[in-house]
Amino acid sequence: MYDVSDMTKKSYEDVRKWVHELWKQNGDRKIPVVLLGNKIDLRQARLPTLTLQDCRDIPRELSQECGIEIPHIEISALGKENCMKIIDIVMELAKLELSRYSYEQNYK
Repeated sequence: MYDVSDMTKKSYEDVRKWVHELWKQNGDRKIPVVLLGNKIDLRQARLPTLTLQDCRDIPRELSQECGIEIPHIEISALGKENCMKIIDIVMELAKLELSRYSYEQNYK
């Protein structure tokens, strides 16, 4: 999860490091992750935030860097905006991962 109000993009850089560390700790296996941009409620309050284009570029850059598609969703934990969508995305990823695991177990 990165902070859309972090104009320095430090929280995004931290996410990049965490994703790579997670995969490294898992034997370089690229387990599914979801990228969350939080605090979108601050845009409505007209406080400084990353631009919408920045928030489109961030997940695209991370996906290209990692060589896999990384789902992205922007949320407001405070306003509960899009929080339920996270569950749907995670459930879909879990189904895909279980299918992949089952295939590997049966056909390797």
